[in-house]
Amino acid sequence: MWTIEIVQPLAEAAALRLKRLGYSTVQLRTGDGYLGWPEAGPFDGIIVTCAAGQIPPPLLEQLAPGGRMVIPVGSRSRFSRSC
Repeated sequence: MWTIEIVQPLAEAAALRLKRLGYSTVQLRTGDGYLGWPEAGPFDGIIVTCAAGQIPPPLLEQLAPGGRMVIPVGSRSRFSRSC
């Protein structure tokens, strides 16, 4: 399992929490998830938690055939939380 967090303090807290809970196989990267994690793909599923104006093409390229993506698409002002 792989996850990307753009906010450094949240990434650090997530890494500590995952380790404490025994999730030793989760790989965490700090950075902008727009480009995804190409060397780890293709993925059967991609979940994006920050709104995007469009579906990022790099994420579509990393989605396995038959894979599913969940992503909020549209203006960030439409969503209650800013990313």
